[in-house]
Amino acid sequence: MSGFPSFDTVEIQRIDYVLMILYMICGCVLAYFYETTHAITEKIADKIPGIIKETLAGLLLGLTGMAVPAVMFSGEEQMEVLMRDYAGYFSIVLIAIAFLKVLLTNVCIQFGLKGGHFFPVIFAGVCMGYGVAMLCFGKDGSHVVFAAAIVTATLLGGIMKKPLAVTMLLFLCFPVKMFLWIFIAAAVGSKCSKK
Repeated sequence: MSGFPSFDTVEIQRIDYVLMILYMICGCVLAYFYETTHAITEKIADKIPGIIKETLAGLLLGLTGMAVPAVMFSGEEQMEVLMRDYAGYFSIVLIAIAFLKVLLTNVCIQFGLKGGHFFPVIFAGVCMGYGVAMLCFGKDGSHVVFAAAIVTATLLGGIMKKPLAVTMLLFLCFPVKMFLWIFIAAAVGSKCSKK
């Protein structure tokens, strides 16, 4: 796991705590989108023969990847690039990439392509967090890291329904200093997705 990119420790400001509610709402929206697209792609995949659905998923992934390379692969390499070059993106584009990554992840998994959802979903949460923080603060690096942590924790909490497991998983990439806030966001996500 040493190859997974990790964020530097940042100074959390008072305004970040206020915006934590917005970040958790964004994470809940993305978790709801994940659950919805998961159910829809599962229903569609059940009606298509194996080889055809795998071929369709491969074509969709390939064509989308040519247009938006950030959605390719599990998200580890792309997250490292995003951490370094996020200022070169429009905030709305990062938010759109988050939704697209969640959709493609569900298509690939339900249509029989190999892989899991943890790292792609972490990447989607980071994209959404960066995008929302950039809408609020511009390209200030300290705010985007906190936003990415909260959105990602809420998103994973909504999907996994296990806040402590989410918190431990996110120690792979976020500073341990954010433990309490990540845990709270994951707990809120696990409750929001049930409603």
